[in-house]
Amino acid sequence: MYGLALVQALHDSHPNLEIHWAVHPRALPLLWHVPAVHRAHPYTTRVGSLWQLRRSLRGLTFDVLLNLGMYLHALPPALLARSKRSLCLGEAYARDKLQWFHDESIPVEANSRVLDVFFTAGRYLGVHPAAPAWGWQFTAEEREARSAFFESASDSPRVALVPCSGRPLKDWPTDRWAQLAGRLKARQDALVVVTGGPSPTEARAASQIAREVAGVRVAVGDDLRRMLWILSGCDLVVGPDTGPLHMARALGVPLLGLYGHTDPRRYGPPPPFEGELLDRYRFDAHERPSAWEGEGGRADRMQLITVDEVEDACLRILRDPATRAARRREAFAP
Repeated sequence: MYGLALVQALHDSHPNLEIHWAVHPRALPLLWHVPAVHRAHPYTTRVGSLWQLRRSLRGLTFDVLLNLGMYLHALPPALLARSKRSLCLGEAYARDKLQWFHDESIPVEANSRVLDVFFTAGRYLGVHPAAPAWGWQFTAEEREARSAFFESASDSPRVALVPCSGRPLKDWPTDRWAQLAGRLKARQDALVVVTGGPSPTEARAASQIAREVAGVRVAVGDDLRRMLWILSGCDLVVGPDTGPLHMARALGVPLLGLYGHTDPRRYGPPPPFEGELLDRYRFDAHERPSAWEGEGGRADRMQLITVDEVEDACLRILRDPATRAARRREAFAP
């Protein structure tokens, strides 16, 4: 997703640039209605998909091929596309010896935020991005669907909860999400929407929260466009280190990030943004040493985040109704 901010910066600097993007099919909807992207080439590492990618790239020669991938599954487009210049990110970011398959490797700082790494690539190409922009646009049909979705909550705070990420160690316990949802509804009369992807884990978590708290709306699934317009209509998005939280940052929606397993200084949304990050990654409680779980992770840190402090942070972010109303008018403007 942060690659789109780089693409937008390249487009803003060179409006006549023809930008093609090789992308996983699940992420393809994020590129719909983005003027900066001339054409998208969906692919996976399956043999049939690679043949389709080969046909899609046939007859095209690029001046620059920029590989923003970290692992080996990002290599096929670089091998199948013809380009005069082939670049990838340096070994401080890219793994699996991707540098062996490209003409140039872009030096990047270790442990930098992903957006900073991508903007370093932009500067390497002579483009100097300022504030990030994503260029997302909604169709008239999507705006109408968003208005209908939120019609019954014109005055109430609208809060999206994202209970799951792609890694369970980054997640906050589901029963605490249910407690938070119940408090927001009872004490703030909030419209609470549980959102996320299509995995069974996300579906189970959403169902549990909806069972325990009456009136919670469930909006999980694989429709990324729907997720985008739902998030854009919210007053607050609460989640761990996962995609929808970063979508909220890109949409300019206030956010509350829950971080314990991963470092928010590297994996948190890039500032400036409205909201807060609760950081337990660098918190050493009594008899809670810095136990590491895998690369860059700390075990059991998410358990240190309490419902009380998450609720308090939500109330701080939601405290100004006038600001919420002004943001909604801007978000819902044609």
